Amino acid sequence: MGAKSSCLVGLAFFLQTCAAVAIIVITALKLNKITLDLNVAQLSIQNKDTCLLGKAENGANLCYFAYAVSGISIIATGILSILQCCTCHLCGLGSILDAIFAAAGTALWAVAGVVFLHYDALQPSWLPLPEWRRSIPALSFVACALFGIMCLASIWSMMSACCCKGSRGGKGRHQHAAATPVKGAAPVPVYPARPGGYPQQGQFVVADGGAYQPHWGTQAPRM
Repeated sequence: MGAKSSCLVGLAFFLQTCAAVAIIVITALKLNKITLDLNVAQLSIQNKDTCLLGKAENGANLCYFAYAVSGISIIATGILSILQCCTCHLCGLGSILDAIFAAAGTALWAVAGVVFLHYDALQPSWLPLPEWRRSIPALSFVACALFGIMCLASIWSMMSACCCKGSRGGKGRHQHAAATPVKGAAPVPVYPARPGGYPQQGQFVVADGGAYQPHWGTQAPRM
């Protein structure tokens, strides 16, 4: 199960990176620095360098916000991948770091998707390229879902590892307890090898100390 979880985490890593790259490409080619021709009161006005994603209340350009969120996601993913590769899965702690990173990525892309969706709803209906504008919040929520899957897979991998360790530890303790002699129990007699075989029933004598010893005679002595 650990190998399957690792494969799922790796696939989610790759797909969310693709989603972040797609957001950067779409924003750069279709949504940022667009020239709009506006006709207001029979006057033609050209509005250059327009971001079709809109602007926040403080005037922040949402196209740059899309670049920032995508860049942070890609860079953090790359650093984490290189770190785990160079440290042999972070000396066994890779699943913990994956879970923390995935939880942070889930929160980041959830916030980004809500922001894009909110400001897209405030855009005027005549704004061009609505399908490209709506693809940005959609891809943001896809990246959020992929990070969520990565987080769950990492947690499952950690739980599976803990359960396997507990199972191996319990089995080892059981074997140790089975091999430990019980205090006060009679020792199992070990008979010396003899060509004639083992002594038959009744062929025992009492030696010094009260311990029974095997007697190889053909008849047991009278007690």
